[in-house]
Amino acid sequence: MSTMRKVSVIIPIKNEEEKLEMILNEVKKLNPLEIITVINGSIDKSEEIAQAMECKVIVYEDALGHDIGRAIGAFYAKGDILLFLDGDILISNKNLYPFIDAIEQGHDIALNNLELIMNTKERPHSVSVVKKALNELFGYDELTINSMVAVPHAISRHALQEVNWRSLANPPLAQAIAMSKKLSIVAPEYVDVISRNKIRPDIHIEKSSESPYNWIEDVIFGDHLSAVHYLITEKGKRGGHPDKRYRTMLQNIKRLNAGKTVLRSAVICDEGKLSLEQLTEVIRTLKESQIDEILFISSRQEKIKMDRLRDLNVMVIPLFIKGDIFLNRAIGAVFASGESVLFLDEKSILPAEDWEKLFKEAENGADLVLLNEVNYLDESHPLELINSMKYFLNLAAKRPDLWNNGLAFQPHVISRKALQLVGNSSIMIPPVAYLKIMEHSLPVSVVQVSTKLPYMDDAIKKEELIGDCIEGLSYFFSKTNERGGFSDGNRKRRILDELNDNGREIF
Repeated sequence: MSTMRKVSVIIPIKNEEEKLEMILNEVKKLNPLEIITVINGSIDKSEEIAQAMECKVIVYEDALGHDIGRAIGAFYAKGDILLFLDGDILISNKNLYPFIDAIEQGHDIALNNLELIMNTKERPHSVSVVKKALNELFGYDELTINSMVAVPHAISRHALQEVNWRSLANPPLAQAIAMSKKLSIVAPEYVDVISRNKIRPDIHIEKSSESPYNWIEDVIFGDHLSAVHYLITEKGKRGGHPDKRYRTMLQNIKRLNAGKTVLRSAVICDEGKLSLEQLTEVIRTLKESQIDEILFISSRQEKIKMDRLRDLNVMVIPLFIKGDIFLNRAIGAVFASGESVLFLDEKSILPAEDWEKLFKEAENGADLVLLNEVNYLDESHPLELINSMKYFLNLAAKRPDLWNNGLAFQPHVISRKALQLVGNSSIMIPPVAYLKIMEHSLPVSVVQVSTKLPYMDDAIKKEELIGDCIEGLSYFFSKTNERGGFSDGNRKRRILDELNDNGREIF
């Protein structure tokens, strides 16, 4: 097929003599325009094999670092289609054609379709979660976990020009640029690279004392965070997503009797979903837990309900703004006087002993007490948006032990100390409040309760949820750096700076 001669195949190589000849034999069956091998840090016979197989060989004595070889290969490539492979994974040429075909059909990027991994009944791997979250943040949900991190993948010459060859040294960043420019990205074929990937203890197993992750995870997470940082740089602290909250409202609200303190407060955010009888039952269970103060933030004018709640010694705050549970919480935080404050919506009906568990954890030193939601990782396949976002935030905060737990819709207790540190206005944007709590290394406790609460996946619009997460990460970057404090993997980026247009004709 004549169009195949437009293909440049790019293979970074470091000590891959074991499989390299077999890999190159398969690639040659594609009849490509060129095979560019970027030999770096090799002390075996990889260079000799590549030369003997008539590849274009670029040699660096020292290891270049993760993905630098991809960018260098792309710089020198002459093809209209660039196909990226690894030097340690043997893939049949028949499995490579779909990636080339997808570009020839007009798509800009063709990725390895690994979404099957997220549909298995297993808890998703953290790397899969960050890939999924990045695609969702850019509105490419249909890509699930498919990513330029994995090989094989192909890109068009047009895509290369749009993302800039340098960005290929950070595959998630290159993908982020492509998504922000609305390029056509597809995943035409599944190639099993997971089981074939060579395990290297120094990067896949060993951990440093400064990180809970192994070397490669630390780099991959930093790469994905830098991709989010790019989005914020381009489109603002919410990544271009809407914000319809009445943020200025808090400026005019002051708590009466500011010096008053009690041990336990509960803030109920009204959504108008429960009858008066059901709401009365919620209040009864709260009172059984020895809660000193109950506040009800009302989103609608219902005199009978409000009078009845006042009869039950509930402080009613008539806000009358519908559909903003997080603003309601922030206002409740202003008025609450408890040393520990429980936030819940009216549908959160737990027995008194469960409320007691949450408060006891706070009184024993936890500044944030969350309900354990890890079961959603085991029961929901693929993972819902809100759980991938919360999991992503915990991975960014280097708290993988917290899994997908976080500030969202389920009841939680925050200490007075934590509220003062994060500020009441941050309560309006849960990821901001959450990452501030992480920033201050405040103790977080996760509690297993006896009752499974309904999953509130419709409580906030997708655009607002994503905007909140990006805003939280924007704050996070302001306190760390564009990689969130993660490693860049000793990449030799200066090598890229030394390349220039006049040096392209080296072969």
